[in-house]
Amino acid sequence: MQSFLNIELLSDTAFGSGKGATGAVDIEVEHDPVIGLPIIPGRSVKGLLVEECFNILYSLESAGSPGIERAREAAALLFGTPGSQAGAEGNLHIADATLPVPLCVAVRAAITEPTNKAVTLSPVQVLESLTDIRKQTAVDQVTGAPQRNTLRSTRVATRGLSFLAPLSFTSVASDAQLSLLTACALGVRRGGLSRNRGQGRLSIRFLEYRAGEAAVDTTMAHFADFERLARGDAR
Repeated sequence: MQSFLNIELLSDTAFGSGKGATGAVDIEVEHDPVIGLPIIPGRSVKGLLVEECFNILYSLESAGSPGIERAREAAALLFGTPGSQAGAEGNLHIADATLPVPLCVAVRAAITEPTNKAVTLSPVQVLESLTDIRKQTAVDQVTGAPQRNTLRSTRVATRGLSFLAPLSFTSVASDAQLSLLTACALGVRRGGLSRNRGQGRLSIRFLEYRAGEAAVDTTMAHFADFERLARGDAR
């Protein structure tokens, strides 16, 4: 069985590369340089989940949850322990999230192996078709006018796009680990740059594929397990 996180952009979102494109934007979105399709780095997704995990553990502790110790143990096994030595890494590994595989395959073939040499598709055309550019500037608090030399442009992936991030586990993940992972995914509301300025609204769901079967959204089934864990129900 293969597990994925389905990440849907509910608003324009910029998982920035930290680099600009000369003459185009100051902050470029993460994308595949060969085919131009935007991606979400696996390390960014894991960072969002870890941040949400801290919030959940804090909430369980504050509420006096009888399941706090099991949740802490699951978190340490799933994400690792901050500052731990090599060999104590977490069980969870998240690959870069991409757009649906059939689309990636079709775009790659159109760019690298075009059937019609007269009609070519470039990575830049692909990137521009799925992104937009947002510009921001700092405002003088006294005059209300834009401050000089503060205009910055950022490329964003447009809302409505859905990405799939393949998951893998060093060892078989326990029910407690999967339930905590799902709770973290449900808790993530925003990601990327300018997420406190209206951008980066996300919806993350947990999907499972079995050979020969369609993908199944098992988010709420695992979350029900998490609710039992939080209540301290015996399993």
